[in-house]
Amino acid sequence: MGIEERIRKGFYPLFEREPFKLRLEVLLDILSSGEKDLKEIVKSWPEVYQKKFKKVVECGITDERYLLSMALLYASKKGIVKRMNLEGNTSVNEAYKTIVKESKGLKKEVLKAGKKLWEIYEEKAKESKVDLKEYFSTRFWIEVEV
Repeated sequence: MGIEERIRKGFYPLFEREPFKLRLEVLLDILSSGEKDLKEIVKSWPEVYQKKFKKVVECGITDERYLLSMALLYASKKGIVKRMNLEGNTSVNEAYKTIVKESKGLKKEVLKAGKKLWEIYEEKAKESKVDLKEYFSTRFWIEVEV
C-alpha cells in the first residue's frame, strides 16, 4: 500500500519520519518565499505540497500549534527563551512534544524554520504593541520568559 493510499484510508499518522521531512521541506519553501502571514502559510501548505510532490495530503504541518512549537524550539535552543510553561494550553504542549520528537535527525531544518517563524511572532507582537511574553500569553495561553 503506497503513501497516498494509506493517507486516503486514514492509516497514516500525522507525523512519520519520511513524511515529516517532506512536510518540513514544503514549510521551508513557503517561508523562504517571504510569506509572513501565518494563516496564509497554514492555508497554502497542502496546495504547495501537492504541487511539489504530486501527492495529495490530507494532513500535515497545517496547524499553527506546530508552527508555534517550531518557533519555541528554536528560541529555547538558542537561549532566547529563558523559561516556558505550555501547561496552560494542552494542544500546544502536545504539538511541542511532537515537534521535539519528530525533529530528531532534522534539527537543522526545524531550527531554520523555527528561526523564520520566531521572527514572524516577534513582528506580530510589535504590531500588537505588546512584548512577546504578553503576546504569547494572550494569544496562546502559554507563559514564555524572554
